[in-house]
Amino acid sequence: MKMATETITYDPDGDLLLILTYPEETPAPESTGDETDAGPTSEVPSLEEKPAKEIRLLVSSKHLSLVSPVFKAMLHHFQRRTRSCERHR
Repeated sequence: MKMATETITYDPDGDLLLILTYPEETPAPESTGDETDAGPTSEVPSLEEKPAKEIRLLVSSKHLSLVSPVFKAMLHHFQRRTRSCERHR
């Protein structure tokens, strides 16, 4: 299965690449108008059968940290662990 990839640069000097992956939308089957049961059918493809799309976002970790407490905590934890590993080399 081939994955479509799109890259969006929000900060050309960005130091963080966010990668989002999700299944492509598939068009709904057209109704013929003569279905007697309006319930779900077993012909709906599973997520594995749908081609995936990947979007890569080049962003600034500093800006994400300033606007999001969640990213600030994640990135601070990551930086602390990286410094700890570098000291033990």
